[in-house]
Amino acid sequence: MAENFLMHWVKINFWAAATGCIHLYMHKLYFIAFFSLLFFSCFGQFDNEYNYSFKTYTAKDGLVHNYTKKCESDSKGFLWIITQHGLSRFDGVQFKNFEHSNTDSTSLPENDLEDIAIDGKDNIWLSYRRGLCMYNTKEHRFKIIKNKNAIFLSQKIIFDKKRNCIWSVNST
Repeated sequence: MAENFLMHWVKINFWAAATGCIHLYMHKLYFIAFFSLLFFSCFGQFDNEYNYSFKTYTAKDGLVHNYTKKCESDSKGFLWIITQHGLSRFDGVQFKNFEHSNTDSTSLPENDLEDIAIDGKDNIWLSYRRGLCMYNTKEHRFKIIKNKNAIFLSQKIIFDKKRNCIWSVNST
């Protein structure tokens, strides 16, 4: 009986000591966290060398369509944006849009674009549901890429800088 009482007393004291330590430890953590947060929120504002600001562009601002899929930038600083209804080039101020035209064989072959890549010569490579095309920025015209007179199917494209080539993936 005395042995049971002693074991019970040891368990209670051990529990009290352990929870007391944990309680004290948690207070220290809260104290450190609070003052760290206070320090970084007050003094971190003055030390920030980057000031970010965001602006949202829509079709009202000149973007060809509000549903954008991907964008890439070229060496001249243009931002090329593929959308569900064509291609937009943004120079930081205004958009130039490219869309399919039935009367122009050098226009964008299809409006619903899937992927974009820009090669080392700033040619814009675009994949769409039924093929692959390239926009030559010097000639300002789109060219459909063919393989043995058949349209080259492509779903994803990427420019390999090391090998200076375009890689294409399709599901067939």
